Amino acid sequence: MQLVVLGTATDEACLTEAEEGERFAALTERLRARAVTVRHAWNLLGRHDYLLVLDVEGGPPEAFAAMSIIAQSGAMRTESFLALPLETYFDLAAQVARP
Repeated sequence: MQLVVLGTATDEACLTEAEEGERFAALTERLRARAVTVRHAWNLLGRHDYLLVLDVEGGPPEAFAAMSIIAQSGAMRTESFLALPLETYFDLAAQVARP
């Protein structure tokens, strides 16, 4: 399962931006310990500051655990979305289509 996370830096994170790399490395390690892999991570210009794509093993409970770990970092406020590859969605839609 993939989880897409949009994040906005907290005021504290902005004031300690020089430490951001270390915080992200620590966050990545905590996520990895829960079988969550950061597949992609970008800094954005606009309404949100970060875009993360996470691979989550174990289903929704692990997705909630990942979001809790991110919240505990105190570095960003987040909005998250479960994501499904289009090919998988198309297969699923065909399986549940009306006869």
